[in-house]
Amino acid sequence: MLTRKRVILSAVQKCEICEKKEKNPSLFNVELAQEYKVGKLWVNNALNTRQDIDSNILKIKASYFARQFSIKDFHYSKGWLGEFKKRYGLHQFKKQGEAASAPSAESIENDCHALQ
Repeated sequence: MLTRKRVILSAVQKCEICEKKEKNPSLFNVELAQEYKVGKLWVNNALNTRQDIDSNILKIKASYFARQFSIKDFHYSKGWLGEFKKRYGLHQFKKQGEAASAPSAESIENDCHALQ
């Protein structure tokens, strides 16, 4: 599998992105991400480390990134979520057998902290 290198944007590039978005509010963030070759790094990292990604996690991460980029009018909807999943090829699978009974990584981490 091909891995993408992390893209580091300069301050000038970040300002360019902000200016483009201010001049053209209808410009999709996806288009900006593709233009500057940034994007699904978090999703790729989560999938490569076999983390479970569900709709709630995606909404939490979307809210987090919206706050980080000072996007005040960001509202995720079922439509947004569906398009995000479609864009990145995310599908929902029902775990069965031993995988279904395994605790989540979050609960394991919480248990480790409780034991310390």
